[in-house]
Amino acid sequence: MSLISEIKYALNHFKSSSIIDVKENKTLKYQEVCSAIAQLKRRFHNVNFEQKIVVFDFYENSLDLVVLFLFILEQKGIPLILEVSKNQPNLLNEITYFAIIGQKQSLLSVSDDYFRSFDTPFGELRINESQLDTPMTEDCSLLLTSSGSTGIKKIIKCRAAGVLQNIKSNIEALGINEKDRTLICLPIYYSYSLIGQFLSHLVAGADIILAPNRFIPLYLNDVLKKHRPTNFFITPTLVRVLSAYQSHLKFAPLKFVAIGGGYLSKNCFVKFTKQFPCTYYHKTYGITEAGPRVSTYTLAYEEVHAFRPNYIGTPIGNVQLSTGSAIGHYQGQVSSYLHIKTPSAFLGYLIGTHQYHKASTRLETSDIVFKQQNEYYILGRATDHFKATGELWRFQIEDILFEEIPGLLKVNIHRDETAQLQLGLIRNKRSYTDSSVHFSERLKERFSPTVMQALIIKDNHEKFTFSK
Repeated sequence: MSLISEIKYALNHFKSSSIIDVKENKTLKYQEVCSAIAQLKRRFHNVNFEQKIVVFDFYENSLDLVVLFLFILEQKGIPLILEVSKNQPNLLNEITYFAIIGQKQSLLSVSDDYFRSFDTPFGELRINESQLDTPMTEDCSLLLTSSGSTGIKKIIKCRAAGVLQNIKSNIEALGINEKDRTLICLPIYYSYSLIGQFLSHLVAGADIILAPNRFIPLYLNDVLKKHRPTNFFITPTLVRVLSAYQSHLKFAPLKFVAIGGGYLSKNCFVKFTKQFPCTYYHKTYGITEAGPRVSTYTLAYEEVHAFRPNYIGTPIGNVQLSTGSAIGHYQGQVSSYLHIKTPSAFLGYLIGTHQYHKASTRLETSDIVFKQQNEYYILGRATDHFKATGELWRFQIEDILFEEIPGLLKVNIHRDETAQLQLGLIRNKRSYTDSSVHFSERLKERFSPTVMQALIIKDNHEKFTFSK
């Protein structure tokens, strides 16, 4: 079956499963979602969305967004979820889009010269009438956005067949089924959240709980207690934030927690597992260009002290890993760029000079790894390797910082024009019991004098604008 057929089947077969909007205190069963989509189809029966880009101006996770997203997907339109009015207002000038959908809180402003507005129970849809008969993006079913953790966000063109294969392999790797209740607390425009969590649980027939991604550490315990999910998905930064806020699971353990994104130190991971006990922890690796899920590192609760931070885990179904030519060494091991063979490989980028990707299932990533006993361990990217600090990698610097600095949530590392490293530290306000001078003294005991001379430390106030 196709991706659309799988979604239709799930909505009709698992009729009693639900999608829950935490903020709006609103619930729709899968059967009611089908009815809502049918209502929208009648409303727009004269509009041809096929192969046309429909932009969603994202504000926060919501049931309204989900219903409209599924409607556009079923109409064979190409949905694209972006934070337009919040962070990317100029991006619309670079995209030839057919329609744009605003949420209730959207501050979106577009020219009314060619746009016709339609109010629906789920949000306002504005159609660009100058583009009514123009297919805009061929051979593409879905547009995904990268997290932007390594630079500017990219808009990535994907095939429905590749996305569906990734979903099915992900369901198998994580053991997702119709008895699950997943809590979505990451922004749903992340490919990891959209494909790895939302669509995977939808196709499996599970209950889906949509939480606003803003300020999730402040109310996560209440949401967990009220809705009793079997799992939730987070990033390393949120792991550290939840630990800093002393959040604890106060009822029966979860089935699993999935942790995507970048590097997570062993100390941070073990501390988190004490606060959020569950049967299994899945540390996942992936890149949006690969579908996005690539591999899974699973640990049972009793195994958490054996956690290997750099290990990327076992490839999911139909994915193979390999390496390119040697580019360096790490502790006696040859380091190389990671290559991924996957049926979910992307088609190219929507914007920029690399808009087309050669038709291939093989991807050459920018991630540098070393191989040991047929297992792959990630070091980072070339920009994460700092020669000024004696060939240290970003994760090695972060390990020491997170061990020595109380309440540290995130580290931003930038090279300046003198090759020195500027460390921007974001700490929990509750932990501001010592100054940067005090922990600088402790760092002198962990870093060599050469490394300390290359570091410029800036202690920043906590912000809630990040979630990855």
